[in-house]
Amino acid sequence: MRILFCIWIMQDIVKNPVEQCEVPSYENDTVTVEVWSTHPGQAESRASYVNDEKPTGHTKATSYRIGSITENIKDLPCAGRDLLWTLKKGPRRMNTRGQIVVFVQLSTEKGPEHIFHIHMQMEILKLSYEKQLPSLTSNRKWKNWLEILPNPAVTLLQQHALQNGLSATEQCVCSWIVASSLKINQEDRISFYFLYTLLEGLIADIYRDPIEPYLEEALSSGALKFSEFNKNVLGNLHSYFKVHIVEEADELFYLLKAMCGVEMQTCSNYLDSYVVIAGESHVWYLSIFAQYQDDLKEDDCSIEKICDTLNKIIKIFLKNQIILDDIFTRAWSVSYSKITFTELDGVINDTVKPIIQHLMIVMRDPERKRVVKESLQLLQLYHNVRNLVQYVLTDLPSERSVLSMDEYSSWFGEDLILEWFLLCDLYTKPFIKRAVYADNMERVNRSVLHGTSVPDVVSIIDEMVIDVWTKLSWEEQFYTHAALLEAVRTCALDYIRAIYNKVQAENFYGAKKELGINEKVCVVMSNAYAIFEHLFTTKNKIKRRLRIAESKYGFTIMDPMASIGNQMQMEVAAIYLIVLREEILCLFSLIMALWVGICKDRQIQKVFERYIKKAVRGTLDIFMSSSTVIAEACAYIEKVLEVLYLNLKTEAFYIVLRHLWIIALATLKRGLSHWRSCWRKKTAYIAALQTLTQLQEIFYCDGHGLSQQEIRNSIFEGLKKKIEIKLKIQDRSFLQKTFLCV
Repeated sequence: MRILFCIWIMQDIVKNPVEQCEVPSYENDTVTVEVWSTHPGQAESRASYVNDEKPTGHTKATSYRIGSITENIKDLPCAGRDLLWTLKKGPRRMNTRGQIVVFVQLSTEKGPEHIFHIHMQMEILKLSYEKQLPSLTSNRKWKNWLEILPNPAVTLLQQHALQNGLSATEQCVCSWIVASSLKINQEDRISFYFLYTLLEGLIADIYRDPIEPYLEEALSSGALKFSEFNKNVLGNLHSYFKVHIVEEADELFYLLKAMCGVEMQTCSNYLDSYVVIAGESHVWYLSIFAQYQDDLKEDDCSIEKICDTLNKIIKIFLKNQIILDDIFTRAWSVSYSKITFTELDGVINDTVKPIIQHLMIVMRDPERKRVVKESLQLLQLYHNVRNLVQYVLTDLPSERSVLSMDEYSSWFGEDLILEWFLLCDLYTKPFIKRAVYADNMERVNRSVLHGTSVPDVVSIIDEMVIDVWTKLSWEEQFYTHAALLEAVRTCALDYIRAIYNKVQAENFYGAKKELGINEKVCVVMSNAYAIFEHLFTTKNKIKRRLRIAESKYGFTIMDPMASIGNQMQMEVAAIYLIVLREEILCLFSLIMALWVGICKDRQIQKVFERYIKKAVRGTLDIFMSSSTVIAEACAYIEKVLEVLYLNLKTEAFYIVLRHLWIIALATLKRGLSHWRSCWRKKTAYIAALQTLTQLQEIFYCDGHGLSQQEIRNSIFEGLKKKIEIKLKIQDRSFLQKTFLCV
């Protein structure tokens, strides 16, 4: 017998941890392990021994025995395992206490019959599987042998391997050869994950512990057969794997990963499988068309039916490309589309293109009545074709041959594209409404302040408006760019109106115990500002297209967005005013409550009471002093500004800040009209002056808020002048001291 030792003392590996010893008599021999302390520079290798004898030879004075352990070999476990042994003290009776971890494995020496034991290992594994087969009724995929074999069979295999000296690498080779042969022989319950993990472990073991030439030859032969099997599977990829199911998609992934390992064993190139994959894709594309052939031929003059059928086919193609691209990219670092784009281009050129051209002939029939609905259905087909083509061509190199798919827009004709462009406001509205409906007005994430509808609307503007316009001839682009700007403006304003209607319909303001800006309202404002920002990106796209005129046609192009830029800014600003109106009117009605206590006229008191109930939901005492109301109103304004600052981009916040200042001034100005019947007019105007002073300080915010020029606008100056006249202040310096010099 042969004993292998791996010794760790106090978690530190000894210099030469593995000791091999011959065991003449298994029944009578013992093994002794001694732990010595010695200076590292004086360390020497010591001879291994079995019987309980002291080591011979000269021992340096600086070396001493810490302790030892002696065990009968017959008491050792046959399986390789870690044992924890307690040391007996050495002769110096040191205070050292400790244990050693010893890995012990018993096995026979490899002889001429070792190859026979390897064959026996594979035969036992196969027979164990066949014996267990009647009880394996489940159809789920197996991921290891423990899910197939019972515990007694696993123990028998381990016993045979240990007693006959089969290394871990040799056992792994046997396991993989048997598992792969079963898979090749139509045992579909053995998963590709099972084979891949076996192969991955085998490659790592062979790197550390090379195998014998005869076993390496057997492994190469099995790997070659497995490689051919994999190619056959890939030749029926879509029938073998339902890739829309997650488990099936994972199986394909591990098949592709296993082919990388097989390449290392067979010196073959898995790139040869590209031809097989491309051929299978061509057959599958045609099979999808065959499924819908009857629908396409049923009424070849019905634009609605043919468009619906083609849309289904194109969407199936696109979904297939997306799923398989993800799998192939993770496994091989190359997309499925890059492997199959030639076949897809050929199928589209031979099938989709003729059908679209036929539809164009039907549409242009002079005896046929032109229907806007049919034009929009063709536009939907155009967008689906464009999505598929752009997705497939994204990963392709720029230096490639021209494909039929590159000219997909010409299949529809420029006259129809121009018609789509002029009708874009009709077909963009439903998409915008759906995008807003699906948006919960919550942040996309911590760093993105707008909601989910913004990317959708941006894509609508880019794809349904800009992209269609770029497919026109240059002359039509030049003479229709004004209509393009109007279309972009329409999309943006439709979106703003849609989010405002959603805010009102779902009552994002809500009934609050205390006034506060709802975070969803901040998201609404962020959405509006994000679309406003995108208009500048759109402007640059249009300018790049129109610059062709300067060099090719001699036209002078003005700023394409100049005609609507200011108007769009006003419209986006309007959404801020609209969205804020509910909150801000409640907010600044607190300011109007300043004069409730001093206005004795019952008619005015009722008006103020309605404002107060709306502002504080009935929690504010209408007869509190004006100074208290001023303090509460200004404190709430500061709170609102803080919430807005934390939930809006810096640029959007300053836009809101300017609007809030205008609303504050306008509210105060309107409040002056109610003071005509107040018998304490001077006191009311003094309160208004105090309010204006505190608001001025809040909005200036020590130079971090609005600038002095923005604060002292025409409304502010007019309000100041009105208060000055009412108070009949002759000394202007007194008024200047009253207002904070900011």
